[in-house]
Amino acid sequence: MEGGGEYHDEEKEKAAKRLEAMVAILMARSEVEVVARKEMIKKRDKSEKTLDKMIEELVLQEKKQREEQEALSQRANPFHHFREHSFATRFADVVDSRGFDGGYDE
Repeated sequence: MEGGGEYHDEEKEKAAKRLEAMVAILMARSEVEVVARKEMIKKRDKSEKTLDKMIEELVLQEKKQREEQEALSQRANPFHHFREHSFATRFADVVDSRGFDGGYDE
C-alpha cells in the first residue's frame, strides 16, 4: 500500500505545481489587464484634454469673429451709438441740438 501512497503524493505535487502555474498565469493576466486599463484611461484623459482645448479655441475664435463683425457693423453705420433710441428720439435730439424751439419766426 505504501506504493499507492507514494503515487498519491506525486499526484498531489503535480496538481500543486499545476495550480501554482495557473495562479501565476492568472496573476500575470490580471497585471497585464490593469496596465492596459491604465493606458486606456491615460489615452482617454489625453483625448478629453485635447477636445477641451479645441472647444476652447473654437469659442475664442467665435468670440473674436463676433467682435470683428460688430466692429465692421459699427463702422458701416455712423449712427450705431443711437441704436437703442427710436427714430423720434434721434430726430428730437438733432432738432434740439440745433436750437429749434418749436415756433415760427414771423
